[in-house]
Amino acid sequence: NYDPRVVVTLATTPNSQTIAYLAMHQDYSAGFVTGTVLTDKRCGEIVVEKLLKAKRGHYGPFEQCHINLALGYWDHNTLMQWFRHRIISIDCQSMRYTSESITKVATGEKHIEESFYFRPVGWYTDRHGAKFYYSEEQREIDKEMAFNCAVAYTERINGGMPEEQARGILPTCYRQHCHISLNGRSLMHILDMRAKKDAQLEAQQLASAVFEQFKLWMPQVAEWYEQHQLGKAILAP
Repeated sequence: NYDPRVVVTLATTPNSQTIAYLAMHQDYSAGFVTGTVLTDKRCGEIVVEKLLKAKRGHYGPFEQCHINLALGYWDHNTLMQWFRHRIISIDCQSMRYTSESITKVATGEKHIEESFYFRPVGWYTDRHGAKFYYSEEQREIDKEMAFNCAVAYTERINGGMPEEQARGILPTCYRQHCHISLNGRSLMHILDMRAKKDAQLEAQQLASAVFEQFKLWMPQVAEWYEQHQLGKAILAP
């Protein structure tokens, strides 16, 4: 199966763990806090010890640092699972202006799985615990239906219909690209919500990909989070 889904870090607040430490230190300091001689690693260890391990519920300092991510080739349904939280700044590819990825499927210039997402064949469990098998035969039927929609969409576009009307016949498994930005607090909260075991499978997969970037961005904080909260549905305050 062809699966190009990817998460790429575009930018982060430099020395984010230091920034979180300084914000925390300023909260309790009588003086004017503008710097520290501590390394970013040590600052990360301290904020873990003082804010996360202590479970004081004081996540405010993590709002001072941000990460910008590019999400490529994720299906529309999964992105909507993430975007509904309204704690992310989002710029998402508009299907009103980006019809080429669909029309090239219809003309055979692109493989259908470059533009549409289909789950791999296998056993799946819904959020109620019921199991079902997604067969190769069903997958091929879904691909054929999506292809037929791409053809009909292309015919409408070529006939002069505007994209905003023509897109109404497309299945919602089409792939989109987007850029998002989050602060440290909102990132941990959305991972709490979308890495838990009853989240939609693809939402969990996106959470896993984002978490890999989290580990590179704030390694000490991410290490604690992985050990104590990842996938456990313990909501960050």
